[in-house]
Amino acid sequence: MGKHHYGILSDTHGQLHDYIPEYFRGCQAILHAGDIGERRILSELEEIAPLYAVAGNCDVPTSKLPKLQVADLAFGFAGLTHGHLFPFDRYKRNDELLQAFAESDCRLIITGHTHHPYYDVHNGVILINPGACCPPRTGHIASIALLEWDDETDLFDIRFKSLDWTD
Repeated sequence: MGKHHYGILSDTHGQLHDYIPEYFRGCQAILHAGDIGERRILSELEEIAPLYAVAGNCDVPTSKLPKLQVADLAFGFAGLTHGHLFPFDRYKRNDELLQAFAESDCRLIITGHTHHPYYDVHNGVILINPGACCPPRTGHIASIALLEWDDETDLFDIRFKSLDWTD
């Protein structure tokens, strides 16, 4: 009872920031929205918490790493997809994401691909892109998201955390 924590990341591209284990310690689950890069990333994340992950455009989809996945979590269902199969325009993307997960009754949909973090609520569904947590390549700031859900109030708190790769 109380607060439940989830780590959200995307676009590791084969590199896991040294602070990820610290930031995600104590999480009920980790949600990875694709472009993993190397399978060892999945193993390292699974050592921290249960992992839900999807294939991105740089990954090979498998039965264990599908293009779309629905995670059954304490607060309900969360949809995961990398996002490369959806329009780049944010509003068209949001509509199509809701359609893709419509039968799953998701409260939350997580994507990646753009390397730019965003948070939106569209038709009552929370949409999150944690940004890319790999070293910056296109002017973005590396980031992850931390989600907290309070089971007493049924409220979500989403915080983005920047990652400094210069250390």
